[in-house]
Amino acid sequence: DLGCDTSNVTYSGKVASIISSYCTSCHNASSLSGGFALETYDQVKAKADNGSLYGSISGNANYATMPPGGSLSDCDIASIRIWIENGAANN
Repeated sequence: DLGCDTSNVTYSGKVASIISSYCTSCHNASSLSGGFALETYDQVKAKADNGSLYGSISGNANYATMPPGGSLSDCDIASIRIWIENGAANN
């Protein structure tokens, strides 16, 4: 995908906006879908570290596929995977 730049994926530059766009409408302090929120870096990092963030967005059968009724773009999935592989830094 020529429109997908994954050369310098950062939390603040890309990952936070993906999470905000697709996840926090359900995973927030008010509704706590699945029993957790994804509104802060620490909350997202915990799910990145335990494998559930990537597992759920990549269609891994061990996790509920997220977001419900759809999926992230291949570029967004790749961006999150690269961010996690690079240590899921708060950058």
